[in-house]
Amino acid sequence: MIKKILVTGGNGFIGQNFLNFINKKKKYDIVNIDSLSGSSDRKAHKKFENIRFYKENLINKYKIKKIIIKFKPDLVVNFAAHSHVDKSIMNSEIFLENIVGTHNLLSVCLDLFRSKKNIKFLQVSTDEVFGSIKLGKFKSNSPYKPNSPYSASKASADHLVRAFNKTYSLPTLITYSCNNFGPYQHLEKLIPLTILSYLKKEKMGIYGKGNQKRQWIYVMDNVKAIYSLIGKKFTGKNFCIGSKNEMTNIDLVKKIIKIIKKKNSILENDINFDNHIKYVKDRPGHDYRYNLDYQDLKKHTGWKEKYTLNQSLNLTIDWYLNNLKWIQDQEKFLEKFKY
Repeated sequence: MIKKILVTGGNGFIGQNFLNFINKKKKYDIVNIDSLSGSSDRKAHKKFENIRFYKENLINKYKIKKIIIKFKPDLVVNFAAHSHVDKSIMNSEIFLENIVGTHNLLSVCLDLFRSKKNIKFLQVSTDEVFGSIKLGKFKSNSPYKPNSPYSASKASADHLVRAFNKTYSLPTLITYSCNNFGPYQHLEKLIPLTILSYLKKEKMGIYGKGNQKRQWIYVMDNVKAIYSLIGKKFTGKNFCIGSKNEMTNIDLVKKIIKIIKKKNSILENDINFDNHIKYVKDRPGHDYRYNLDYQDLKKHTGWKEKYTLNQSLNLTIDWYLNNLKWIQDQEKFLEKFKY
């Protein structure tokens, strides 16, 4: 039975939403480790009075081992990662921390496992490790073909997770998620950036012609999918977490602008997208399309996607419109932080 959960990257977007969710269950002893990097919400941990927080980077094995050996978790959920593709193109070296940090976690968990401690390791990965697919869907056993330094670092970390399961029998599980969105998402990501650009009356930059296709899931649906797995046996089997929502980037941006304009009581047919969108040079190695087959997950846990795209976009836009102070705080930090 899981009573003690250690979360890494709990000040990040998905990690923070996961902590919000499991903390409300009021049945877990929880520790959060986060390095408070540029993709972190630096104040997130302060709202969890009952969750112990440690500001540490996973590459510091000595300190990470000290925390984990003392806490002795039943489950480790690894959300921590440098995750912005553009930044990985500009500075690939720091993304090696995704690999080293995961290895450090795995090796400390293995020490506990060998001392007869029941422990499970859940690695939160991404659809990007599979590369791009023109037709059809990726499955959890699809071959890895990462095309950016970021996705290559995640793929490398995933391989270590698999190796620790196959070589040492450490109970592991990997989830591959499609594009998440919702409250607390980093301002440099597509949906928050579109909202922010509109609020600032700036044009939203779109790579190429914006025809790249993505599968989108509301963050709480992903969190609940992950939660549906934690009580299951970890055998090294992995699961894709996808949704019914596939859309090109340009269509998604246009949809967001329409929703915001409607909330401002401006008729939708008054929209001239040329006033809000600009096309910029495409980034190197840009994947054209991701799509995940999540039927295995549904069969294994009974999980179902709850939120429609319209519902979740409205919820997300409302959250950002109602949390302008949070946006301001994040912008101030981003001005100071450089990779």
